[in-house]
Amino acid sequence: MREATAKWAKRLDLKPLLDHTPQGISGGQKQRVAMAGVLIDESNILLFDEPLASLDPASGKASIELIDHLSRQQGLTVIIIEHRLEDVLQRPIDRLVVLQNGEIVGNDKPAAILRDSLMQQLGLREPLYLTAIQLAGIQLADCKAIDSVSTVTGENIEPALKKWTAGVTLQQSPLPTEPLVEIKDVSFGYHPDHPVIDHLNLTIHRGDMLSLVGRNGTGKSTLSNLITGFLTPDAGTMTLNGTDLAGLSVKERADHIGYILQDPNQMISKAMIYDEVASGLRLRDLSDDEVTKRLDATLKVCGLYEFRHWPISALSFGQKKRVTIASILVLNPEMIILDEPTAGQDLRHYTEMMNFLEQVNHEQHVTIMLITHDMHLMLEYTQRAIVLDHGGVLMDARPEDVLTNEGVIDKASLAKTSLFTLAERYHLPSALDFVAKFVQTEREERAHE
Repeated sequence: MREATAKWAKRLDLKPLLDHTPQGISGGQKQRVAMAGVLIDESNILLFDEPLASLDPASGKASIELIDHLSRQQGLTVIIIEHRLEDVLQRPIDRLVVLQNGEIVGNDKPAAILRDSLMQQLGLREPLYLTAIQLAGIQLADCKAIDSVSTVTGENIEPALKKWTAGVTLQQSPLPTEPLVEIKDVSFGYHPDHPVIDHLNLTIHRGDMLSLVGRNGTGKSTLSNLITGFLTPDAGTMTLNGTDLAGLSVKERADHIGYILQDPNQMISKAMIYDEVASGLRLRDLSDDEVTKRLDATLKVCGLYEFRHWPISALSFGQKKRVTIASILVLNPEMIILDEPTAGQDLRHYTEMMNFLEQVNHEQHVTIMLITHDMHLMLEYTQRAIVLDHGGVLMDARPEDVLTNEGVIDKASLAKTSLFTLAERYHLPSALDFVAKFVQTEREERAHE
């Protein structure tokens, strides 16, 4: 048993974690531990349900490569249930099965299903490089080997991409500049000799829509827990609107900063929607009239007013997520932190959730910070990306700048977007320019839907 444990710990880079408790490691590290627990049995059939959830992009890529290697080396049958199709397609897969309402509506080689645009018709996410090729006016029917950005070819792809890029004018709006949360020289460690946050400096602005990214275990959730008061810094200062957060309790901070966990079931404590969203207001001794007024307004903003007397058990995962956001939003926070807000959701629910958060950010000027491993989300919905590495800020820039910086990508275990690879393969003058224009076009189209 010890030999098998050592073997799989080495293969999944878990040796440094063997002496840790499950409670002391990050969500992504737990995911790798769970995968090792399955692989150690060396079964002939392996079923993976969302194996990439909570994994940083580099770990996700390594996991797919490992699964592919094992299946071919040992002749295993592997079934992967996953929404992140583009990440799975980093390695060749034999068959893509698409389900809708409990029925199989697609069962073919990936290229055949992608060429028929079945993914889009069903409201599922197609790989970004295929979206870009079609934006340039190329029909997928005229392309070959479309199931990988490394192999897709077509006669006119290069001139079409160059023409499309030249025809789009970048119009970047200015980023917010008014400080809301200021973090100065903050350090924290769960063990004295191993700081997770190490002399970190960061300013979060009022109205920011930003993503917090980095490798598993680099301190993203720890930083959020320091801001919200669940953890106390070993050194340094944090202020909110110039007020030292050290003087505010968790409850007092919650009046200004909301924290929404990845799994809504871990936050919900009431049986009915109305009672759940009202619970925070009732704890603050507000009058019944004020509670009703604020509650009704928030439920309408969140699209939950018609369901206000429903039991929470009748809601979908995405609707429960809205309930947890409503329960925070009703307190009129200045900032909301969300941990993996779209994990495990299909494109329709993903888009609904992110459009709603954009609306909250734009119309109510609430600062939104997303802790995420989803590079698509970072590109499409946030205007600023904070990259953490070894307890500090490695890069603070626009998402397209981050994901076209190969040094940062490697160091922070991120992943080059397929748009960047497409631009390189077809010799576009600037991969950064191409990615930025694609993101702008996607946002403009979304705004007009």
